[in-house]
Amino acid sequence: MKNWNKGIITLTIALCTYSLQAQVFLLENSDNHVIKEYLQQHQEQRLITGDTLTLPFFEDFSYNGPYPSTKYWIDNFVFVNRSFGNNAPSAGVATFDALNQVGDLYPGLSENEIIGDYLTSKIINLANYKVKNDIELETTELFYFDALSGQYFPADSLWYVSGSLVLNCQHDTGHFTVDMFVYYIQHTPPDSVTIPANNDLYYLDNGNYVAIPYYFNYDYHPSDSLYFSFMYQPQGLSLNAPEEADSLVLQFYTPDLQWHSVWKAAGTSYHDFKHVLIPLSPDSTYLTESFRFRFRNYVSTGGNTNPSWNSNCDFWNIDYLYINKNRQANDSLFDDVTIADQRISFLDNYCSIPWTHFQYDPSVRKDTIKYYIRNLSNFFKTLNRKISIYEYPSTSIFTPNFGSENIAPYSDSLAKIPTITNYFVSSQTDSAHFMAVAVISTGLAGNFPFFGNNDTLIQHQYFNHHYAYDDGTAENGFGLGGVGTQNAELAYRFHTNKPDTLRGIYMFFNRTVNDASQKYFYLTVWNSISGKPGTKLYNKIGIRPEYNEGLNRFYYYALDTPLMITDTFYVGWKQTTIDLLNIGFDVNNDQRSQILYNIYGAWETCPFEGALMMRPVFNSSPFLNSEFTIAEPDFKVYPNPANDIFYITGPEFCNEENTHFEIFDMQGRKWLQGRMNENGTNISMLSPGVYIVRLTHPAGISTTRLMIQK
Repeated sequence: MKNWNKGIITLTIALCTYSLQAQVFLLENSDNHVIKEYLQQHQEQRLITGDTLTLPFFEDFSYNGPYPSTKYWIDNFVFVNRSFGNNAPSAGVATFDALNQVGDLYPGLSENEIIGDYLTSKIINLANYKVKNDIELETTELFYFDALSGQYFPADSLWYVSGSLVLNCQHDTGHFTVDMFVYYIQHTPPDSVTIPANNDLYYLDNGNYVAIPYYFNYDYHPSDSLYFSFMYQPQGLSLNAPEEADSLVLQFYTPDLQWHSVWKAAGTSYHDFKHVLIPLSPDSTYLTESFRFRFRNYVSTGGNTNPSWNSNCDFWNIDYLYINKNRQANDSLFDDVTIADQRISFLDNYCSIPWTHFQYDPSVRKDTIKYYIRNLSNFFKTLNRKISIYEYPSTSIFTPNFGSENIAPYSDSLAKIPTITNYFVSSQTDSAHFMAVAVISTGLAGNFPFFGNNDTLIQHQYFNHHYAYDDGTAENGFGLGGVGTQNAELAYRFHTNKPDTLRGIYMFFNRTVNDASQKYFYLTVWNSISGKPGTKLYNKIGIRPEYNEGLNRFYYYALDTPLMITDTFYVGWKQTTIDLLNIGFDVNNDQRSQILYNIYGAWETCPFEGALMMRPVFNSSPFLNSEFTIAEPDFKVYPNPANDIFYITGPEFCNEENTHFEIFDMQGRKWLQGRMNENGTNISMLSPGVYIVRLTHPAGISTTRLMIQK
């Protein structure tokens, strides 16, 4: 059992200065492929509504991002995720960095600090609030006031609904609360009119008629002790800590004061979460109907002069934002129990493997499902644990309930759920998609009934056509650089569960400022000899980091000659320059023992905890995975088969300005790209064969096949 306390623990980190000698480097990442994928899949504009919020306000980002919820926020610059928080109170955090809302580096990023992300709340009403009327009466005590006649009508003129029955308030006595539907029947011969009466109900008190409102309205006063609190963390699981000038700032807004700063944290390498509590009602300054708040951060490259190292930087995480009345200056306790893990691991070693390989040998499935539960309160908690697994979206496969356990205050408990069956079962033959839902509950609402999202963790498990050690998010970057690395080699060890043909490799490279790391390398595959890379099975020059703007931010490098693989093998590269190539590095999955590099003639193991974002592909066609679904197209490509020219027609909303195409061969290599053109497109340079045409347009992405004959 791990102990978790919100007390401040100061960690001093010794940071080494980069030298020009040959080294293996861990770097900050440089763009956000999760946001890129989201934008490709959600072409619609993100609607921000202008609803005014009321207290309590609570946000812990325990939902699927990548953007903050429109329930609370009016912008989308920060990255909501479960990857960057280091020992966060619950799984989700909001991360501030040097990337904008579409996942690219902010223009003007340099050694001088500039404003990076914003996170801005909707308007919050701190002037007044409503309290639901908890009155309880017998229905016989009710009166209805008719504004037209100025008369009060007694209960025998009123009716209420009970289940499927309509009953008289006088003769069928019931128990009245403000949630009961009551009606007045007005008799105007020869007709009767039924009028909803709830807004005009009264009762008699010492001979006086007293109105029965649904809500009572009250004004906030300084004595109501309103406080704003949040938790923040510099750096988190990223490599890059903000420099001192790269601060995190909190600002408040009122109509009189406009935006003004109320709190600031200078950049530091401190890792743990700190709790901040700010009074909102020492006087009436912020007690307005138009209160808002926002966080913003400052970013810079910190004076780094090596272009291939300049990428995303200056990370801050925030979590557990809470505004309410009747709080105290030492109010730092949360009566909450959360699922603390960012993800649940279902496979030994890998995050994903080809579906046909899993079916061939399902023993890679873990026999016990584990995830951490965190008690943030100062009481022992008894809670129930349950996990359900579905073949997506809703076919139930595995739904055990494993009873309850006790968790000590301020501590973590590892939930262990043994499994007795293969919980990944599907009739699909090519790929499969499963969804796991882990839920915890105490059966009690506690003092914070608005906590809820962090009681549930939803995770998707995909089986496509590749092996993956990484979870799909690059917190950092990895590379070999410095004098002597122009011929350095990087190799990544995999073991195939099933003899199969290796067709290509997915790689995710971090972008640097001005794409400075886009240098050529040899794409290489080795066999294994004595646990190290042995004979080169494939070695191709002329390859460089590429950045796929499609659904899958990994770029697919097809092998010219597919390779039959039967057991352990390595994929990677041999460099041609001393520049870092900056491949994505997932720090949440420690696979350093699988990463080897060779600078001076001997293979060495990676010193950093994490996984490279490099995935060998064993599918006969990479376009059969989730990125390229061949469906009945909403476009027409003709003639098909084509010879030297082909045409594209589509819906009226598509034109040359907003629609472009890409042509790939069946090995995943892109041969041609261009825009929709009524005069046709010249394809005379393409060899005969079957190609995939991918069209990107305002409604999304469409794909279809094109046959070329000569």
